[in-house]
Amino acid sequence: MKTQNTQAQGNTGILLIDMQEDFLAGVQRGLRRDLIDSQRKVLEYAGENKVPVFGFEYKGCGNTAFSLRREIQDNPKGVIMSKNDDSCFVRTPLEEILKKKGINQLFLMGIYASACVKATANHALIGGFNISTSLDVIEDRLIDNETERTEDSLNFYSQNGILYKTADEFLASLGGNENDR
Repeated sequence: MKTQNTQAQGNTGILLIDMQEDFLAGVQRGLRRDLIDSQRKVLEYAGENKVPVFGFEYKGCGNTAFSLRREIQDNPKGVIMSKNDDSCFVRTPLEEILKKKGINQLFLMGIYASACVKATANHALIGGFNISTSLDVIEDRLIDNETERTEDSLNFYSQNGILYKTADEFLASLGGNENDR
């Protein structure tokens, strides 16, 4: 896992991808709670520090989990958008908005690490953005009562960006105060 390269708060944006009930139903209950808690910690930091947050909802699959949605709505730089494709970059104004705001670092959170989050990461890389995520803010679907987060998926993130062990490591890279979390 790469942990070098610190991120600059001023050019970082956070993407929350498909954290909707339809998709959360496919994640084990305990993992779901931990996932949301870690994501909420990042969103709280973003709100307090005016870091832009973009929440994406796959059209027709319900709303983002209530506590996460509220954090985005409370952030003066938070916005929720809908999408019709796995990638948040396809048929949305995301790339244009990011470039206009000077954002070139993206921290990715959401479901599914090997599908929509990865498709978004791929498009981000093609668009010239740097990507990062952490093990506690992405998850995959439940298969045979076990959550499947494939090594291929994790290798993708560590080989093409920064894969932190925890969201706290990411926040520390932004200059977040450990005592604030």
